[in-house]
Amino acid sequence: MSQKNSEHIIDYILRKTEKKPLKERWRYNKYVKVEYAIDKTVYFCDDCGHVWSFVPHYVDFRKMLKYPKGNIPTIGKKRKKCTWCVNTK
Repeated sequence: MSQKNSEHIIDYILRKTEKKPLKERWRYNKYVKVEYAIDKTVYFCDDCGHVWSFVPHYVDFRKMLKYPKGNIPTIGKKRKKCTWCVNTK
């Protein structure tokens, strides 16, 4: 009835519940590291007070995206006029 090389139930439970190092538990990295700082690509316009950035054409056909006021903090952003302010003045 019993198998020749069967493992005892206590040994089985100990083997299954022992703590393994993180490398064995996670086989892949869930999060991808951003290669650049976001603050380097996002600018603050002094004239209109909006935060804006260059984006790929498949995100927005104008290739620039203007964020609503108050959505993104302006601390640490480079001050640069957006193309809307440059073209209108």
